[in-house]
This record gives sequence, C-alpha cells and structure tokens, in this order.
Amino acid sequence: MFYNYIIWLLKNTKIKQEKIEMAYETKENTGSLFANGNKKGDKHPDYTGKAMIGGNLLQVAGWINESKSGTNYMSLKFSEFTPRTDEDVEYVTTAPDNAKVPF
Repeated sequence: MFYNYIIWLLKNTKIKQEKIEMAYETKENTGSLFANGNKKGDKHPDYTGKAMIGGNLLQVAGWINESKSGTNYMSLKFSEFTPRTDEDVEYVTTAPDNAKVPF
C-alpha cells in the first residue's frame, strides 16, 4: 500500500530534479568520470564528468571501445564546461490542489 502511494506521489507531484553539489573541488590536472545514466544511444558517452586542465574546467565524455586486436580502451572527448540551467530540469505532471490521496 505504501509503495503504491509513493508511485502515485511521484507521478502526480511537481518534483524539481536538483543537482546535488558535492563538497568537492576539482584540482588542477585532475578529473572524475561517472557512468552515464542518461545514455539513450550508441553515440552517447558511456561515462561523463569534468576535469580541470590549465585552469579551465572542462566537460569530459568517455566511450568504451574495443581495438582490432580485442583490447578494450576508453576514448575521451574534452569540451568547454557549461553548467546546467533551470531549462535543463525536467518536471513531472502536477496534481491539482484538491487531488485526493488514493488510500
């Protein structure tokens, strides 16, 4: 019963997906990659993250590939870092104020 309520709440409540800022500062010549949970096609990177190189914060994208000899490797692409904006945040449908909780 409680599980069904949570599902209903998630589907019918306006929820802003916020990026949680970690108390982590990217240091010079370092970076981090994380598995890409938003990958929808082969052209999308397997890993994404950021790195600090030459005092510039860069976005990093990584793809797992296999060489002709069968060795796995990761290819990387670096691009200018662009922070997310409110336009990037998705919302779910909003329940009316008078909506009844189904329990």
